Amino acid sequence: MKSNTKTACTVNVGFGTADITPNEGVHLSGGAIGVYRPAQFVRHRLYAKATIFRGEKTVCVIGLDVLLINKEYCDRIKQAVMQELGFAYEAIMVFSIQTHSAPAVGEIMMDRDFPIDLTGDREYITGTNRDYSRFVCDQAAKAARLAFNDLRPLKMDVKSGLRHGLAFCRRFIMRDGTLSMFPRHSGKLDSKGPEILYEESPMDEEVGVVCFKDEKMNIAGSMLHFTCHPVNDYCTPSRYHCVSSDWPGVWSEVLQRSLHIGQIPTVLNGCCGNVNPYNPYEPDFLMNAEMMGEALAETAERVICSMRFDGADESGVVDYAYLEIPLSYRNIPEERLRRVKELMADGKIKMDPNGGVDDEWCLAASTYSVLCCQKREPEFMYPIQVFRIGGLAIVALAGEPFTDGQLDIKLRSSAPMTYVTHCANKYVGYLPHEKAYRFNGHETNLNYTFWAKLAPGSLEKICDTAVEAIDRLF
Repeated sequence: MKSNTKTACTVNVGFGTADITPNEGVHLSGGAIGVYRPAQFVRHRLYAKATIFRGEKTVCVIGLDVLLINKEYCDRIKQAVMQELGFAYEAIMVFSIQTHSAPAVGEIMMDRDFPIDLTGDREYITGTNRDYSRFVCDQAAKAARLAFNDLRPLKMDVKSGLRHGLAFCRRFIMRDGTLSMFPRHSGKLDSKGPEILYEESPMDEEVGVVCFKDEKMNIAGSMLHFTCHPVNDYCTPSRYHCVSSDWPGVWSEVLQRSLHIGQIPTVLNGCCGNVNPYNPYEPDFLMNAEMMGEALAETAERVICSMRFDGADESGVVDYAYLEIPLSYRNIPEERLRRVKELMADGKIKMDPNGGVDDEWCLAASTYSVLCCQKREPEFMYPIQVFRIGGLAIVALAGEPFTDGQLDIKLRSSAPMTYVTHCANKYVGYLPHEKAYRFNGHETNLNYTFWAKLAPGSLEKICDTAVEAIDRLF
């Protein structure tokens, strides 16, 4: 049952922003494993954005315009905020928007205990750059300090709209029972009908908006919510080496200009492990970051202009819950283990004839990283974090859950409004729904890679626990 708490309230809130755009040559993650992709141009600047809420308790939300961030660097940011501002560890939320046109913060492609030296000019194989990662931590802490110094009472309201045609499931079950990633509808018919049988998962097309207004009707800040992989610029060949915050960055900047928002809005990207911005039913379909961001801005502006802030004279509750649950790893078949150990036996990186890292070696190294992780952490400890701000629940999930999980949480949530953000607090990899393991695909990779390491049923367990945490706060 939904709480009868109103979404409008007055809350002490502050905003802070710091630039985290990388220098030329920093590796842009999110591309092919084992491929160096140096930054060469800047399309959109990247930011660390902090929002602090203070009531009887105080919480801090830090969003990063990067691909991913691992636990080591999340903890560095949290420790800095704890030491400087006195916050509790559990009251600090750190997440990435997952733009594929930005660096990662911390190792994401290999486990930290991987036994072969991957420093220096080999560092890109891990998916990160240590100097850049430390820089982001410093800037994130700076953004939090700015937000803390900006705290003041503001009216808040939460409302959503819908925007169809921007996000699509990227996993399709074909008529022959196989799975196809990103299929283009051929339009050809035979005696059995179209090649595509159905999309594996439903989409979440909610456009969520949290708006903060002062006594002079100025919009001081905003938080936005949508669900889709930010891969428009990454998948455009001419922009492969460009730094970009993709649709979340465009959305923020367009809406800020349109409504003269005091601080650039923070985007909570939802559970988009199986969601891309490409329409498979239209062969000539074209989407780009500008088109998508502007469409979302138009919807968000309409939502904001319909807000009435009814009940905004009441003080909003600020509270949080943080817990970790143990998850099991997938069982790696003996034949796969044998081949992995064979490729890792000489302790050397295998190169291909063109001077790049051999693809099979990279996949084997990724599988070996699962073993390293499992040795250190026999059960994978998964963090779940929920913030309550008035009538809003912000749920932070680690890794890349499928959208099915997000919809399940929203449907069962006892909060009046629930927005879920992913890639938070720890690098995990993909979290498919249980039925997805029947099929192959990037997210359920049969090489048992570092990004596909958790057992079937993990997402369902996470959702149950998240719903219970929301119930306790509401």
